[in-house]
Amino acid sequence: MSTAQETGIASLIPYLEQGYCVLVPNQRIRDAVLSGYGKHQPDNCWVTPDVNAIDIWIADFWQRLGSRGRDPFAGQRLLGSNEETFLWLEIIEQSQQDNPLLNTGEAAASAQRAYRLFRLWLDRHDGEISDATAVTLPPAAGVPELNQFRDWARQFLEMCRSRQVVSLADATGILLRALESASVSPPERIILVNFYQPPPLYARLFNLLSRGQHNQVIETARPATGFILSGLIHCFDNFENECQACADWAARLAGAHPEQQIGIVFDGNHDQLRTLERIFRDVFQPFSLLDPASAPAPFKRSNGETAISDCGLISEALLILNLDDGELDSADVCRLLQSPGLVAWEEEREARIHLETQLRDNLSSNCSLSQLLRIMSREHRPYHCPRLSAALLQLGNQIRANRRPRSAAEWADFFNRQLETLGWPGTAAVEDRQQQDLLKQWQRTLAEFAAMSALLGPMDRGRALSRFRALCQVTRLRIHYDPKCQVSLVGLNDAAGLEFDHAWCLNFSDQVQPPAPQPSPFLLHSAQQQARIPGSHARIQLEYARQAFDILARSVAGELHGSFHTRDGDEQFRASSLLDSFAAAPITAVTHSFLNRMALSLAGRPIGTAPSEPGLPLSAGEQPGGGQALLSDQSSCPFRAFASHRLRARPLETFDSGLNARARGTALHIALEQLFSQLQSLAQLRAISATDRDGLVGHCVGQALEFLSRRFPELMTPRFSAIERDRLGALLTGYLELEKQRGDFQVIATEQEVTWHYRDLQIALKIDRVDRLADGTLAVIDYKTGRTTPRPASLLEPRPESLQLPVYQAAASIELDETVEAVVIARLHVANTGYAGLSATDGFHSDLKPVQELKDFQQDWESLTADWTRRLEQFADEFIDGVIRVDPAHGTNTCRYCRLQPLCRIHELEPLQELSADEGRE
Repeated sequence: MSTAQETGIASLIPYLEQGYCVLVPNQRIRDAVLSGYGKHQPDNCWVTPDVNAIDIWIADFWQRLGSRGRDPFAGQRLLGSNEETFLWLEIIEQSQQDNPLLNTGEAAASAQRAYRLFRLWLDRHDGEISDATAVTLPPAAGVPELNQFRDWARQFLEMCRSRQVVSLADATGILLRALESASVSPPERIILVNFYQPPPLYARLFNLLSRGQHNQVIETARPATGFILSGLIHCFDNFENECQACADWAARLAGAHPEQQIGIVFDGNHDQLRTLERIFRDVFQPFSLLDPASAPAPFKRSNGETAISDCGLISEALLILNLDDGELDSADVCRLLQSPGLVAWEEEREARIHLETQLRDNLSSNCSLSQLLRIMSREHRPYHCPRLSAALLQLGNQIRANRRPRSAAEWADFFNRQLETLGWPGTAAVEDRQQQDLLKQWQRTLAEFAAMSALLGPMDRGRALSRFRALCQVTRLRIHYDPKCQVSLVGLNDAAGLEFDHAWCLNFSDQVQPPAPQPSPFLLHSAQQQARIPGSHARIQLEYARQAFDILARSVAGELHGSFHTRDGDEQFRASSLLDSFAAAPITAVTHSFLNRMALSLAGRPIGTAPSEPGLPLSAGEQPGGGQALLSDQSSCPFRAFASHRLRARPLETFDSGLNARARGTALHIALEQLFSQLQSLAQLRAISATDRDGLVGHCVGQALEFLSRRFPELMTPRFSAIERDRLGALLTGYLELEKQRGDFQVIATEQEVTWHYRDLQIALKIDRVDRLADGTLAVIDYKTGRTTPRPASLLEPRPESLQLPVYQAAASIELDETVEAVVIARLHVANTGYAGLSATDGFHSDLKPVQELKDFQQDWESLTADWTRRLEQFADEFIDGVIRVDPAHGTNTCRYCRLQPLCRIHELEPLQELSADEGRE
């Protein structure tokens, strides 16, 4: 079998060797042509032949004509695609007052696409460029989007004329008319390769170019005459299995025929692409797991859909540039704190970890640079970061000194200086090959932005940063083309023009192929359909997909496979109609392993054994903290108790908009402590007048607000403080009304500190309030601000998830040396204020019946509390003896809010447990 070279290079070599200019549809095909040409060269060095993507050639031809002083080429500079985007963005931003839009960036991209479609497919190019839009886009009654676009298009042309620039689509039309009028002679010795059904504008251009001396049009696919479309179709349960089968197939062929080209034709979303790449890496490069940064890509492909702004290193740079004296996103700040690319990273690494936890505990979702500096500058604190603080202070001074409007080139230089001040990108990134490529693309993007100075004009820093960020968002990550790689990943449309020895069409379901239509909202739908613009109608999409698929099939010399998966979550799929003529392939079982291939390759080595300790007992002198949560966690899951209270592991707190629940709860506890230090009995509560009560409540709320103002000075504005004052006041007033309904009581302590002792374990507790009831016994009260509280009946379970009430009862009884016959949770919530808990009598409140009257409890108070003590000691024994198994009491329900799964790896244990169960059944 003859070996394909991705482009049928054999037919092009004579022309390339004679110096012909070869024009191809895109850069991907250009790379393939150059790679194939290089393989045919006998020497290690050769002159790069003249191969260009058509749009690049048009731009070069325009510039050559301009450099010769030819009119109109000399008087108009050709816009780059990103420059054109910025012009559309400027136009749309100027129209915001009359036509506000939620996303101007998307609107600009959509308008730019509509204008290009109009020029390539709908415009007859029979008028001057300045009035062509007015002629062919008449007012559309009742369609505001079309009229809006008509106005935008006119503004775009006027802006281009005033700035002496021209878009690529308009330049192509001007060049076409110049060739048709013979004012410009068609270039000679041009080969047009694999242009299948181009837009009308390009078709006319190619027709003119083909008339030039020695010019030719070549299609490398096999002739359609007599060709019968056939192949094998595979059906899988899910996308993962589909990818695995495809990768195994490609690996078998690549191993058997290392000289052949294998094509994977795939159109899917970003998550599917990541899955596909992961599986191909596991099959083709299993040991890349050890050093993924230096491993080559498992397949060669054209530039992906990833914007450089989404790449880690560049994303960090944009976050640094966003640091100013305005409002900052707290999560972004924390992300920067853990970046090795910042100044003095190694020196202050531990301090920055502590700083992040401090910020997450004390800040809302937004913060300011001054607030950040104030926290990290606190000396003698574990989160003190003097080097970073000094760099941020210098950065702030730089920003304040550069507020006047500047050109894009000046801002590009300033952005570089900002990054240098913060130490970005750091030494590790500079030494990494993959990061070096990313840094080069970053510098190219900065240079492109600087070159837009004349187009963008003077800008303030905010506008300049917005434009530069937009440029990074539309600039796609360049992917290194590796000619040695056998496997190519291409979309269906990009595959037209490439040749393969074998191909697999992946993810060819009825929902993907043909793709759903996406007509432009700014062009008349009927006109788009009449012109057969791609994406304008489902029927047209099917026609183009069939044509592209037919060309692909005629470009495959050997095996051609198609596949789809039937299910993705709740969605169900069928095979694409493009595969109707394919025969069903034999069902092939896809084997799975819980180990990747690197691990499997090592699995055959001898395994040694080492004795393991039954547990990790508490060491002498080790006193873990955590209060009652220690025993509650041991009951819920022994590993959670070990991780939380001995390793002191805890998940990072998430940022909340405004005050977080912890801050609100602390403020309410402060107010309640103040309140019941004044109102110390039911008699006092009932005797106080409404006026005096409101005054007392206001005073207590004021104490709580002072705490919040100290902790959150930027957040506690007068308006926000007033809202919080009303909220706290309403909660306290409502709770006092509930307290009036109780039996007689006296407050004997607030914030009472007690300790529960057992063996070498000491658990320090702070009880919100202790009351003496009418019968002389004590009631322990804990305030909760949540809407719900644990059911008392849950204490009857073998492993309750909350042991707070039993621990409080046991500790208070011993420490205070009095009988505690009620343990109560006072729930203070705007929608649900009340009591929950257990009591020996009905003397606390009518909501709490004596325990012996509850249907779930078959014991009196004395036996119940004795049982509590035994179980507390049981879980304390487990903790002291080092029982740390991963064993959630209620399965996934216990794990729902734990957030320690990355440490316990319970999700990794579940498949192994299922496998063991299956083996047991067998």
